[in-house]
Amino acid sequence: MDRAAVTGVAVAAGPAMVLGPHPVDPELGAAAVEFIDDELALVAGKPRSVTGLWRQVLHAAAGADPPAVRLICPRWWSRDRVQRVFDAARTVAELVEVHRRAELLAERAGTTGAVVEIAPEHVAVCAAGTVELVARSDDVDGVCSVVCATVTTLPVRPAAVLVDAPAEVPGAAVLAGFLADQLRRRRIAVTVAEPDWWRQPPAEPERKTRAPGKTDRFGARRRRRPAAGGVVAGAVLAALTLTLMGVWPSSAGPERTETTMPDSMPTTLLVEGRIGVVVPVSWPPQRVTGGPGSARLQLVSPENPRRALHITQSVVPAGHTHRQMADALAAALRDQRDGVFTAFDPADQRGDRAVVSYREVRAGHHIEWVVLLDREVRIAIGCQYPLPRDSGTDAVSDPICEQAVRSAHAVV
Repeated sequence: MDRAAVTGVAVAAGPAMVLGPHPVDPELGAAAVEFIDDELALVAGKPRSVTGLWRQVLHAAAGADPPAVRLICPRWWSRDRVQRVFDAARTVAELVEVHRRAELLAERAGTTGAVVEIAPEHVAVCAAGTVELVARSDDVDGVCSVVCATVTTLPVRPAAVLVDAPAEVPGAAVLAGFLADQLRRRRIAVTVAEPDWWRQPPAEPERKTRAPGKTDRFGARRRRRPAAGGVVAGAVLAALTLTLMGVWPSSAGPERTETTMPDSMPTTLLVEGRIGVVVPVSWPPQRVTGGPGSARLQLVSPENPRRALHITQSVVPAGHTHRQMADALAAALRDQRDGVFTAFDPADQRGDRAVVSYREVRAGHHIEWVVLLDREVRIAIGCQYPLPRDSGTDAVSDPICEQAVRSAHAVV
């Protein structure tokens, strides 16, 4: 086979779905993207291997026995994410080309200006080999203002900007329109790409791309809005939280004791390891041990699989103080890439308790984490909500989460 003549089928992996020339189950495609950083995915309330899930959706998208696959990924995705998708694609076709959306779009348009990729949680400004992320919120004008400021303060101010607004990203078309208006008022030419521009075949045969670990450059810096603007940065990994918590699973299953809460919602006192927490009776607990350092107890709502509670625990030294806990968490979070953990508050109050709080935002949902001390046990309660959700809404406004935080206590 003459590989130089092979253009292959185009498959878009992310930013919100997996798309190709053949249909992909929307639930599976969204789950593959949402759980790309994990070892296990929750699909229809059941755990699935993320590696197996990616293989399944890529096979569906590319069809049977394609000669080659042109894999198109967001520019802001990490090296590990692209490597995971690349490895899965190699089970679909022998020849796999990896392209970044921003770079491929600029190449197709014949421009060296900036490219703006619109994703579910943020907007990525890509130029001169760098990426800056601006968090999305309901304040469309405010988000556009920050994106414009990011573009105009690039080391080399671009004369033109390309906007990538995928149809599968909620609100992308509206945001692209507002952004184009603001950039044009600043005398910057703007082109909004067709939503499915990536489906078009290349003008000439493209070179095979090596494994992403060898050739691609990754990483992004996050540009924050001023505090008054109310835009909160967020793109996080749950695994770090769980590693920090030093969670252990007990050998026996969790014990449950029926109780009640205001609203008459049936609840139970869940006892696991060294802690007890009041949780809804109808939310079955399961241990999640897949992924690096990600052991935790997870309870998923039967009505909405993206609504969940995450519970972790760890022993701390005798006399360990709230300040020491907050300092340790802050130091560990600073070691992560910029923008991974957001809204960190070392001296918060939740459920009438002194806590450390922060937010984790992922594709399709975000998690409000609350960490507290009781005797010599550190307890973390993660309250997961599907997006869109008001980024200013905290866990205490939710009676299920408030009850979990209020009730969490050491039992030994």
